[in-house]
Amino acid sequence: MMKRTTLNLLKSKLCLFVILIFIVGCRKDPQIVIEADLVDECGFECEDFPKSNSWFGYETYTSGPQYRTPKYNPTNDQEFIYVRTGETWGISELVKVNLTDMSETILLNTLYIVSEPVWNAEGWIVFSELNNKIWKIKEDGSSLTQLTFGAWDSFPYFDFDGSIIYYNRTVMYSNAELEANPELYKDSKIIGINLDGVPVDSILTSDIRNKPDQPFLYQLWDQANFNEERVYFFWAMEDNYGIYTLDLISREIEIVDEWNKGQKNYQLVNNVKYHDGFVYISKFRNDLLKINVYTGENTRMICGCDENFYNTMSLSPNGDKILVERIISKVLNDEEIDEQHEIWMMDLDGGNAVKILGNPE
Repeated sequence: MMKRTTLNLLKSKLCLFVILIFIVGCRKDPQIVIEADLVDECGFECEDFPKSNSWFGYETYTSGPQYRTPKYNPTNDQEFIYVRTGETWGISELVKVNLTDMSETILLNTLYIVSEPVWNAEGWIVFSELNNKIWKIKEDGSSLTQLTFGAWDSFPYFDFDGSIIYYNRTVMYSNAELEANPELYKDSKIIGINLDGVPVDSILTSDIRNKPDQPFLYQLWDQANFNEERVYFFWAMEDNYGIYTLDLISREIEIVDEWNKGQKNYQLVNNVKYHDGFVYISKFRNDLLKINVYTGENTRMICGCDENFYNTMSLSPNGDKILVERIISKVLNDEEIDEQHEIWMMDLDGGNAVKILGNPE
C-alpha cells in the first residue's frame, strides 16, 4: 500500500514560480571515464558531462529541426502528433503523422507551443503557448480557440474521460498586496474547465511541502497523468523528489515513490504516464523507468545519462507501444552543449527501439 501524506493547512502568502523550458543543446564526445557498472547494466557506454568551467554552467543549443512531445491519437494507434521547432524562431508546428506511411499534416504553425499537447477521444488537442494561455484545436487543424485568459495558465491535462481540462493558474502578488488581502494567495491553484473554457472545478489541496513553520502553498503540478478519479504527478520538495497521487474526490495525497535529491542518478522527472497499475517516468539526463503504484518497486526500462536521455512519452491506445522523445546531447566546449530531439518507438518494456523522426546519423 502507498504511504499517506498528512497535509497541514496554513494561512500565508503564495510564492510559486512555474518555469517551463524546452531544453535545447549541442554535440562532441567529452573525455571522461565510464563507470563499469553502467556499461555492464545497460550494454552500451553512456557518458555524463564533465563539470563546466563557466560560472553559469553549460548553455544549450540546437541546430536544425527538433522533434518533440509525441502523443498518440487515443482512438488510433497508427496516428500521433508532435511539435516541431527550429525552423522559425518563436513559432512551432503541430504536426500529425500517419504511421502506416509516415505522411505528415501540419495542424498549426502560428503559435509557439510550450507544453505537451494532450489529445482526447473526441478529437480535441489542448496545449499552452508561449504567452501562458491554454488553447484547443481540432485534430484536423480546425477550430483553433483560446480557452483561458489568466496571468499565467500552463500545463493543461485532460482528465480520465477527456471532458475536463485541468491546468495551473499562477498569479503573482507583492508582499504589500498579500498583507492587505491575505486571501489573494488562493488565486494560484489548479483549475478545471470544460471544452468551452467554463470553470467546473478547482483544486485547493495544500502543497505536500508544507510544514507548520512555512508559508501555505496550494498543490500545483507540471507533470501529471489521470486514471479515473485520480491523478499521478511529480513534485520536488526540499530534500526529496517524488511521484504522488491525488484523489480528486477526497483531495487526499498519497506517496507512490520518493527519492533523495542528493543521491546519484536520482533527478528531476521530465514526464509522467499512468497505465495498468504502473507509472512510467522519464528523468532528466537519466533513465526511463516504470513504478508499480501498489508496491513502489522501480524497474529500469532504458538507461540514460547526460549524453542520452528521454523527455515526453505517450503510450499507444492498445497499450503495447511507447512513443518517446529522446534527447542526444554532446559537449561542444566547456561552456556549451548541443541537443538533438528525436522521436523513437519501442515496446512497453523498452525493447525493439526504433527511431521514427530525427536528424540523419
